Amino acid sequence: MKRFCGRGSYQTDSPPLYATVSGIITQADPPTESEWDEFLGQKAAQSMEQYGHKDLAGLHRSGRLQVTELKCLPAPPLGDARPLLPWRISAIVSCEEQRFEDPISMIFHWPEQPPQEVQRAISDVLASDGIALRGYDQSYAEVTEVLNLKVETLV
Repeated sequence: MKRFCGRGSYQTDSPPLYATVSGIITQADPPTESEWDEFLGQKAAQSMEQYGHKDLAGLHRSGRLQVTELKCLPAPPLGDARPLLPWRISAIVSCEEQRFEDPISMIFHWPEQPPQEVQRAISDVLASDGIALRGYDQSYAEVTEVLNLKVETLV
């Protein structure tokens, strides 16, 4: 499975409301433009509704869609028959060059407390995701720090 990040700006016709949203889809093939518009359009509508806007007639994407293929999460070695357990990994992604710090988290599956090398690989994925969700070029992931990394079981 591959991971893709999409980012787009959406607006309504009347009253004119705007939202820029991003999200991550995991699937075998890149999502089509219409799949992105359905997925991100729902996020834009939820964002607008969160601020009390109910009439979202004519919600559509304004401008181009930005899509980035993301790094994949590490997987246990082939042949490891142990059951996979859900883990939440959270951190703060900090990029001085773009002047931002964002909390970010994800859930992944591993048979035991992930070893340090797996945690490092996942922190690289978090940095890449944080950059992509903001719409920045992936080259910034190389100069992004992952702070306060925490791993917790969800069982």
